[in-house]
Amino acid sequence: MIERLNVRLIDLHEHAFTKQLFSVECCVINTLPTFAGISIAQLKEHLIKNARINLLTTEEYLTVY
Repeated sequence: MIERLNVRLIDLHEHAFTKQLFSVECCVINTLPTFAGISIAQLKEHLIKNARINLLTTEEYLTVY
């Protein structure tokens, strides 16, 4: 399916995908508390075209990466 959308997997471990100028990275959300000390309850949820997306703040992102 990903290939049909012309999206390329660039890092299997990090779950990073790219398409032209855009990059999408995702993770298994339930590992955040033990891996990075980030509470799932504190994540901000966004609704974009009927898809619920949790985005990290800049500080949380730097903690993960």
